[in-house]
Amino acid sequence: MVSIDLCVEFPKSKYGGASKYSKDTIDMSYPSGTEATLFCGDQYLPADPSTATCLPGGKWTSTRCKPKPSENVPEVTVGPEAGETDLKSV
Repeated sequence: MVSIDLCVEFPKSKYGGASKYSKDTIDMSYPSGTEATLFCGDQYLPADPSTATCLPGGKWTSTRCKPKPSENVPEVTVGPEAGETDLKSV
């Protein structure tokens, strides 16, 4: 069972991307204060801030992937506040 003060793996956008965490874990549960740095898919760049933080209560803050200037693709908000629930590897 995951403690209420732990966040599960940061949700990945359906548009691709990955996260690198400021704290290591074996079971993909992260304590509050952990930062997840967002790396976006090929047509996107991380927006400012490019990190999400695990908050007390087990929720991540949201961050965004924005289109590269030469791409005509929609901006994507990533994280639980955006309704992202896809936890599959990319």
